Amino acid sequence: MLKRAAHLVAIASLASLPVAATAAPYAITFTDTVVQSAIPLIANGTSATLTLVVDNGGTTAASQNWDSTTLQCAIFRFAGGAYYVAINTPATHLTSTSGSVVTDASGALTAVPSAWYEGPTVSADRVATNITSAGFDYWYDNSANNVIFWNNGYELGFSQVGTESSPGSWSNPAPAPGLCASYPYGGKLASSVAVPTLDATSLGLLASLVGLLGAWVGLRRQA
Repeated sequence: MLKRAAHLVAIASLASLPVAATAAPYAITFTDTVVQSAIPLIANGTSATLTLVVDNGGTTAASQNWDSTTLQCAIFRFAGGAYYVAINTPATHLTSTSGSVVTDASGALTAVPSAWYEGPTVSADRVATNITSAGFDYWYDNSANNVIFWNNGYELGFSQVGTESSPGSWSNPAPAPGLCASYPYGGKLASSVAVPTLDATSLGLLASLVGLLGAWVGLRRQA
């Protein structure tokens, strides 16, 4: 009976340990269709998205403010990801940094950037598929310009670009599956959540329980 009670106490103690979530990047996505395309492979009317990945060290989407310094990358996808351009964008490379990604207590967007853009882009920052990244110069999220430009005359726009500064035009922040180096640029955003971990206090308590359990086993063997 005492042995069973000891086991139950240990299990209950472990189950009650507080859990802390690790920091995670978050992504918001604007969905539209292509207009004014000068890119032969991407016709006007093609589906298009712009995803911004941000990371401020937070563990939740609730009550957050991600300013331009938290931007990790901008990803333009076309035709469901068959064509994309991803720009691994350190904040120091941005040409304009107006506005922030802001959420309320429920994690819903209340504000989005009014003007984030970069140009000329740094060649080492660019990744592309089925579209050359050579000569890729500018990308825009500012409710006005065509959204991407190459220095050879290639460019294209979004049909509803004027709504990019409206929070309702973007998806609410969702955990992103890693920062830009490991991000699945093509296709849909994978579902993921922050990984739960024990905080320092809980780790100390767990170590104590393990020590007590070891001592109990040692005494039992001596009996």
